[in-house]
Amino acid sequence: MNKKIYITVIITFMIALIAFLFFLFFEIYDYKDYIYPTREISRNSFYAMEQWLKETGHSVRSENSLYSSDFLDITEKIIIANSSVLDFIYKDRIIEWIKNGNYLVLHLDRYSSTSDEYMIAFLSDLGITFDYIQPSTSPNEEINNDEKTYEDFPDLQTRIEFYINTDYEFYSLTDNFDSIKLVEIKIGEGAFTVTGTPLFMHNNYLDKEKNANFSWRLTGARDDGQGVLFVSPQGWQPSESFLEIIKSKGNLLPVIVSALLLIITGFWMVIPQFGLVFEEKQRVLRPISDRFSAEIKFLKKTNSLDYYLKFYDLENKSEEEKKYNYRNLINQYRRLNDGRKKI
Repeated sequence: MNKKIYITVIITFMIALIAFLFFLFFEIYDYKDYIYPTREISRNSFYAMEQWLKETGHSVRSENSLYSSDFLDITEKIIIANSSVLDFIYKDRIIEWIKNGNYLVLHLDRYSSTSDEYMIAFLSDLGITFDYIQPSTSPNEEINNDEKTYEDFPDLQTRIEFYINTDYEFYSLTDNFDSIKLVEIKIGEGAFTVTGTPLFMHNNYLDKEKNANFSWRLTGARDDGQGVLFVSPQGWQPSESFLEIIKSKGNLLPVIVSALLLIITGFWMVIPQFGLVFEEKQRVLRPISDRFSAEIKFLKKTNSLDYYLKFYDLENKSEEEKKYNYRNLINQYRRLNDGRKKI
């Protein structure tokens, strides 16, 4: 049998054996790699909620600010708004918009809401006041009522408490200590909801069933096709990369063109289609007979010509040697060597 067949069989067997051993002893571990959130997710706490609404067929729009004077022109049925980017100068227009069957969910900005006189007056007209407090217990601790724990409620900001004294029909969410964390007042055909930071609707909390259910109740369940408007300030943004900075300045295209020109210019000398940038002066080579004559002269001066001719006769002549008839040249210089002509 051919030796190559034996070698092929042996190599195949070794590869199969190694594969079998790997199958028996090679263990694969699950590896979790943390992927940093994208720029859009970092700046928008409601990104997951917005995508959920879009995937379920609801129209979604985002704005950085909203004026009360624009309420009568808003086409969306539901507004989720931060108190710091919503003005309440024309509060009657907001009330009128809600009465027409729309819904406003207001989440208070912790750092500016207490100084917003128009917003405080708006809430007071509805019979709502609020205050920021220090939580007296851990959210995971069960106190006062074994049947009522923090797990029974969506995730809400714990450091805010509302007080209600209104003639409107309302609904509220309380914690273990009966501290009101969210209030919803029915106004005409619509409703106004106010709370602290709506953690239940944020990206990091929406995966919990209780949060998802409550978020849907305030948004998708009420939308009849008109859509949802999110009004929230720009959040924290990661530092921009060098290319993103260039792109934002509108200079990305010139940079790309310049880079391509630089690459083409740099490789000009090695791209055959372009040829040489500068014409080089080609050296004119002396005929091979002249070069051969110079070699013979050198051999003659060193008394090595006869030794060279001896080995030359033993070598095969190349096509180029035949072309120039080296034998005639050698005979010519042999005569010179005999003293007929002095070099």
